[in-house]
Amino acid sequence: MIKRALSYEKEVYQGLEKIFTMSEYLKRSFCEDIGIDEKKIACIGCGINLDEIPDEVDKDYEKKNILFIGRDFVRKGGEQILRAFKIVREKFTNARLFIIGPRELNLPRELSSGVVFLGFLSKNDPTQGEVFRRTLQESSLFVMPSLYEPFGIAPLEAMVNQIPCILTNGWAFPEMVRPGFNGELVECGDTNDLPEKMLSLLSSPSRLKEMGSAGRKLVLENYTWDTVVAKLVSALRQDVQDVAVNVASA
Repeated sequence: MIKRALSYEKEVYQGLEKIFTMSEYLKRSFCEDIGIDEKKIACIGCGINLDEIPDEVDKDYEKKNILFIGRDFVRKGGEQILRAFKIVREKFTNARLFIIGPRELNLPRELSSGVVFLGFLSKNDPTQGEVFRRTLQESSLFVMPSLYEPFGIAPLEAMVNQIPCILTNGWAFPEMVRPGFNGELVECGDTNDLPEKMLSLLSSPSRLKEMGSAGRKLVLENYTWDTVVAKLVSALRQDVQDVAVNVASA
């Protein structure tokens, strides 16, 4: 059944004239895993899911507030961050970990200290949306050590709110985070490196501030829907020009 599904999917992709991807990672996958001609693929990115771009603010990076967002707690690396946060709390007893996304979460007692579970928050609900925005404003570091990730919008929304990110070194994440520039990357499932990098960044508020500004700039330049549409139009125009040249030379 799986082979038939994959075969049909490949047949569909092979019959398309143009494929637009959200990341270079996905573009490579189409080429290497499915055998699509690179000329048929254009990476145009993806925009953040916010109605309005938040204003730049003077964040207090002295606060040891860490943010995790993800409905699928396990797949997004929730268990890894809980264990890492326990180590962080041994040094920073005032550290807090905000968890947004899961509707329910059974926290082990030994890993619950300092954890603030906010559950699922709808941006469209005025009250919940305000809690979501305030939590972003209060957070100094975003951590999502995913075990698998198709793309990942939450880190981008964190970055536009001037929050440096620690993400898994895989999939599209290396396109979003440049280590030492706007955050750090950790290897998938590495429970030793994660707390070390969390502690390192939280120990330097000035570094967090620089990374926060760099991350916001990266998102505004690359991950808004205006940028996506501009790349889409550019790719289509290039195709039209290529067709015109081929027709003229025929």
